[in-house]
Amino acid sequence: MLGPTNGKFNEADSDGGRAARLKPWLDRFGGLPRGLFLALAVLVTVNEARALQGRRWAERAQNLARTADSEATLAAAARALRWEPTNPQARLIQAVKLKEAGRWEELSRAMPPLLAAHPNQAHVRRLAGEAAFRREDFAAAADFLTQALWINPTPPTSPAGFWRMAMRALLLAGEPERALGAAVRALALLPEDNYLTPAEQRDLRLDAAYVFDAQGFSLVAGHLRAAARLGPAGGGQPDR
Repeated sequence: MLGPTNGKFNEADSDGGRAARLKPWLDRFGGLPRGLFLALAVLVTVNEARALQGRRWAERAQNLARTADSEATLAAAARALRWEPTNPQARLIQAVKLKEAGRWEELSRAMPPLLAAHPNQAHVRRLAGEAAFRREDFAAAADFLTQALWINPTPPTSPAGFWRMAMRALLLAGEPERALGAAVRALALLPEDNYLTPAEQRDLRLDAAYVFDAQGFSLVAGHLRAAARLGPAGGGQPDR
């Protein structure tokens, strides 16, 4: 800030303070013509200001994400990305809210930069896989979902349900042998999955039975269908 504070000039705003701030630039670009040096300094200052605005809007989007106002959250995330297109926080918030809103085409378009920024994060690949699955791009869905499960084979949210989606994507993508492996993992995790309703547990068993039947394991398929008819042990809604 230029100008007096409590009757005095801030040391940072004195000639010495400005020189200290410029010193890294002078050391690096001091040999450039003065006009070019000043143009570079202005460009960097503008970029820093844009990044600051992007972070402010991303923080606002983060706060709004805790409310039920998805549209306001998406609007704030979009503003953040207009100021700072590479802001990872805003991109992730945008993706999660697009998924919650079921806006799969928009989510698919939003995923490439997010995947590039977070290549090894399972939840990002899961978002991409879910978007591809909903758009019936089953080959892409199978790739993204199996990559996510390779990174984290037991996701914290509905692990059996996640493996079921991968199983279905693989089957619909024409990879029945890999679908069989996913079916085995889904069934193994089913007792630990407290996120699935009884109806979803039944559907998982029926889907797995179809995969087992297709691979020639008709006896196992019969047991799964019988278990689906009986429903989950103890009945009722699993604890959330």
